[in-house]
Amino acid sequence: MNTFARLFRLQRGAALPLALILMGVGATLTIPVLSGVTNSLLVSRQSDLGTSDGFAATAGLEDAIWELLYDDFEASEIPNENDTFNYQLGDPVNGSTVDVTVTNKGIIIASDDFESNTWSGGTGWLGSWSPMGMTNVHGGEQPYQGGYHVRIRGSSGSIKRSLDLSAQSDLRLQFWARVKNFEAGDEAEIRISDDGINWTVLHTWTPADSDDTYYYHDIDLSPYTMSSQFYIWFDAIATNNGDKFFIDVVQIVRKPLFEVVIVTDDSTTTALVIIDNGVASIYSLTHS
Repeated sequence: MNTFARLFRLQRGAALPLALILMGVGATLTIPVLSGVTNSLLVSRQSDLGTSDGFAATAGLEDAIWELLYDDFEASEIPNENDTFNYQLGDPVNGSTVDVTVTNKGIIIASDDFESNTWSGGTGWLGSWSPMGMTNVHGGEQPYQGGYHVRIRGSSGSIKRSLDLSAQSDLRLQFWARVKNFEAGDEAEIRISDDGINWTVLHTWTPADSDDTYYYHDIDLSPYTMSSQFYIWFDAIATNNGDKFFIDVVQIVRKPLFEVVIVTDDSTTTALVIIDNGVASIYSLTHS
């Protein structure tokens, strides 16, 4: 088994150059750079390096990274820690089938999916959510996941919760949000604070977002100061009780880390991939 480190970085919007160096016993083999941007390009190419299996492994890894970067794969298929998705490239590569398994290995610092049907559910928090106004853990109106979500409605609804992030870095705030019946002048916001006094608005929802559909939000917290009592505040200001703001599956995680396992007819390749602001970095890879 061979292990590699810090092999490459891929930027969103650029081609996908991928050069994997596989260290054999007594020999070094370089797999060709792949620049194709579709699966059909990957599977149609043939390797002339005398190792069709190595090329097949590279094709599978590039395809997985492409899915993570460009196809919202994390949010749609594996949004939570230890979620796993398996698929197979549509055609053999150099005669080998290529099976791909992607596992979300992001470390969750705190989370709440509201399935407890209380304000004290989840893990990693300093205390319970503090609700205000017409806000409740709600079992109707189609939660994103499970049987419950948060519904905020009316002119002064909000929820606020704190956690200790003083020893943390490279974090992301992830959640699902949905807006219904917002009209002119209605808005909702997600704010953060390191002291509970001074607040930073991370995102604002307006009537333009009011399509009654859940959307995934993944916000980088690394530009902000962490503290021993770091606050998250979802707030809505609307004109009537029919204006609704829904929240589900809130979590704080370290920057997304994914394990990608590529199984071909003759080998297994495992890579650990970090996705950060549209850039993919492989910092560990084994091939056996």
